[in-house]
This record gives sequence, C-alpha cells and structure tokens, in this order.
Amino acid sequence: MASRGYSHLRAGVVLTTLIAGTALASLLVGAAADHLGRRRCYGSFFVAVAVAGAVVAAGAPFWLMLLVA
Repeated sequence: MASRGYSHLRAGVVLTTLIAGTALASLLVGAAADHLGRRRCYGSFFVAVAVAGAVVAAGAPFWLMLLVA
C-alpha cells in the first residue's frame, strides 16, 4: 500500500479495520451458524473475506477499502 502512495497511517487504518471486520464477522457467523447451517455460513464468510482481500490487493480507493473492510 505504501508503494501506491498511501501513508503508513492510512495503510494501518485499512488493515486494522480489515482485521476488526473479520473478527466481528466471525462472531456473527458463529452465532448464526446453528440456525442457518454451518457450511452455508462459513462458505459465505470465506467468500466475503476473499472479496475484501481482493479489493485491498487491487488497490481500490481508500473509502472503498474501508467500506469493504
């Protein structure tokens, strides 16, 4: 991210938000998995994490990375 012109602070904010969003989503999936089906919930969760990682890796605008994270 630094090579794309993001400051260390902005890169840290994006990565921190991404980790916090993943942790929150893990808690929500764990709570809903028994009701909705574990395989479906965890499959959706991992697809969402992959999409978020792809957006960050693609170098999307800062606001979009925060939204996805």
